[in-house]
Amino acid sequence: MDVIIDITSPEFNVEPYNLLVPGGHSINYIAGRDILILNLNNNDFRVFDLQCPERDCSSPMTYDGLFIVCQCDGKLYNRIHGGAPEDGKGCSALMYFATPLSGNRLRISR
Repeated sequence: MDVIIDITSPEFNVEPYNLLVPGGHSINYIAGRDILILNLNNNDFRVFDLQCPERDCSSPMTYDGLFIVCQCDGKLYNRIHGGAPEDGKGCSALMYFATPLSGNRLRISR
């Protein structure tokens, strides 16, 4: 994946999501993937793929404000620790690089 998005676009700021404020987030379908974008402080973003890392679940993971949650087994992935599983077992959630660019643009790449 290598895409550039404009974080001011309405698709990233539909209630209850708001990517324009620190602590805000957005869940979108980008480049064929369900993606969670987190705004940590307007200069630092985290981006995760919502496919379960165990690859045994066909439903996208969700975000509860603290953890990324697998809908099939309830497993929790820690957004602060790079998507590491909270129980310390198995693979981490796939994290993309997020590079802020001028003009409210964000590059998402891997």
